[in-house]
Formats: sequence, structure tokens, C-alpha cells
Amino acid sequence: MKKPFILFLFFIFNLSIAQVQSELFNYKYILIPTTFSFQDAPHEYNLNRLTQFLFNKYNFETFIEGEENLLLEKIDPCEILRANAFAQGFFKTKVSFTFLDCRGKLIYTSHIGTSSKKEFDKSYNEAIRNVFKEDRKINTHTYLKNDNVVKKNIRNILPLNSLKGEIKLEANKASFEFKLRSKTYNFVQKSATTYIVLYNLKEIGKITQQSKNKQIYSVDAGVLSGTGSFDDFGNFRLKRVNPINQQELIDVMVRTK
Repeated sequence: MKKPFILFLFFIFNLSIAQVQSELFNYKYILIPTTFSFQDAPHEYNLNRLTQFLFNKYNFETFIEGEENLLLEKIDPCEILRANAFAQGFFKTKVSFTFLDCRGKLIYTSHIGTSSKKEFDKSYNEAIRNVFKEDRKINTHTYLKNDNVVKKNIRNILPLNSLKGEIKLEANKASFEFKLRSKTYNFVQKSATTYIVLYNLKEIGKITQQSKNKQIYSVDAGVLSGTGSFDDFGNFRLKRVNPINQQELIDVMVRTK
């Protein structure tokens, strides 16, 4: 009786792995930020270029956020996974990657790569390399195009302006919910470059994509007025000026829906 049960568990385990792999296999393109969550400055220790190189080595096509690329402008945003790296540890450096689709859904969390080196630059470098070396779902990647990936995601696409050009949502108006200091706001798409801002389901203003820099929005919405941009997780980074002391304020409106 034990043998059939063990074989059944083995089958279920491998099926679950195959399902995760197949989801990764549906994506060819990766977008990574210039600054990972643990970095103090863009491209610190050259880790972002290293990550781009390693993804490309294992059959992905990788772009770095904000860099001009004509090919990136032609790719549907829902064909791209957004990858970010996270690090932790005292005696050992531990690094892992998360992969989000265009709706902000977590597609995959990578194997944790580790390093015992003392210097930050060497330990991060080794830990990242070990992620790619040891994670079979990444280093055996083969792209299997699935048109349903775009079709099922297009209605709820994140408005990530690191992907140059207009947002492809003409057929379906998008609505996004954000939290800021326990208050709930909604951005409702009015056009490819404009969103109406709602508070308590009442219109309080709008945000408009700037013509010279498509990553930046002008915000005209009462106390929220200023400028802002969407980060690679769909949150909205809002910059305002305190009218009392004229100091710049930076808040993150966290996307919840």
C-alpha cells in the first residue's frame, strides 16, 4: 500500500513543479529595476547588469527600467515579467527574486542564493549567481509562447510607465486602489494618459502624464497635488511641497487592488 501512495505524492509534486515552470515558460521578457530593494544607489556593485547578463544567459530577454530600447516599446506590457531582488542575513547573505506579471500578481519566487563572503560587493555577487546556478526553474527556462497570457491580463494591466509609450487599455477602462495613511484613493482611467482621482468615491482631481517625460505624472488633486510616478510594483510615488516650510515630501501610495 505504501508504494502506490508514494508514487501518488511523487506525481503530485512533479505536477506542481511543472505548473510553475510552465507559467515561467510563458514569458520571454524580464524587466528589472535600476535599484534593487537592498541597494542604496542605482547599479550599486554592478549587480543589475550582472542580473541582466544572467537572465539573458538562461534564455530570457532582459531590460533595465528606464533605459531607452526600441524593442521594449513594441512589446505588449503583459508579455513582460517584472523581477526584483531581495536580500537578508547577517552571517550569510541571502538573495532571492520575485516575478510579477502586469497585474502585480506574484508568478514565482526564486530559490534563495547564499554567500558567506564578508564584503558586500562580493557576497551579493555570489549570492545572485547562486540563485541562477541552483534554481532549475530559471536555468532550464525555455520560452513557450502562450497568447492567453496577454488576453487574460490586459483588463487589469498595471500602469507602469517604465514601459515607454501609451498604456494599452483603450478597450477596458482600468481602476486602481491605493492606500495612503489609512485613506483609500482610486485612480480611474480616463484616457491612455490621464486618470481621475477619487476619494470616498468622489472625484477630487486628476493625474496627467507629462509629454516630455512619460514616466512622470502631474497631479492636480487638492492635498495630493504635485508630481508622481508608478514604481515597478504599481505603487504611486508622490512628490509634494509642504506649503509651510517649502520642504519636499515624498509619499508612497501603496496599491491594494
